Amino acid sequence: MFQNNTLTQLIHTNHKVAMVLLRLGIPFYKLENATLAQACEECRIQVEFVKESIQKLLHVLPSPSLDFEKFSLQQICEYLESTHHLYVAQRLPEISTLLELLQSQELQNNAYISNISEEFKNFVKHFSKHIAYEEQNIFPYIAAMENQIGNKNANKIDLMLPYASHFNISEIAKKHAEEDDELQELRRITDDFKVLKSNNILYMVCMLELKDFEEDLAMHSFIEEQILLPKALEYEKYLKKKVQQLSVRN
Repeated sequence: MFQNNTLTQLIHTNHKVAMVLLRLGIPFYKLENATLAQACEECRIQVEFVKESIQKLLHVLPSPSLDFEKFSLQQICEYLESTHHLYVAQRLPEISTLLELLQSQELQNNAYISNISEEFKNFVKHFSKHIAYEEQNIFPYIAAMENQIGNKNANKIDLMLPYASHFNISEIAKKHAEEDDELQELRRITDDFKVLKSNNILYMVCMLELKDFEEDLAMHSFIEEQILLPKALEYEKYLKKKVQQLSVRN
């Protein structure tokens, strides 16, 4: 099974196969017409190991839908942070690698590829700053508020003063919504990551990976904007009201 299929056939079945091959050191874009067995022999990799890796990919069960409404805010923050780490450690570097490989092929439309690559670099730079700010500032503030909500001693409500004077959930939510469509320019350049039959296999995989990432990022933003921040805003209003009441008493 698989070993007599060409790499092109396998990748057209599921483009994620290309990423498995790339991680294992098989340049699928150079060996697209070779069978899996031939490609493994060329790269001196055991075909059974590669077949097992592909089978794991194709037979992975979809993750069960998580009911984030039942999560604590801290759990949601931890989940979002874990996806940040996946983006930074794997997803974004792999797309960058695909774009670098495309540029190295010196295609006729190399200026177009360079434009995509430059825009993606700008996105990664901005996105990295965005998630670092969330992890270092917003998530700790939200966790601190939740901890205060659980504090039964109302006289000690302090809203985590190091954070409270600098953040406002309403402003954070507004800014987040304004920055939400960070891949808009890439979508424009690539005509919504369109793939044509005439496109080479490396370009096809790159566009499909960008499209997958965009969809994943949209879900990530939904969790933040529709679940995390609205709940955090309720907590913030409640705690600020408590602080005002305590100030009046004192």
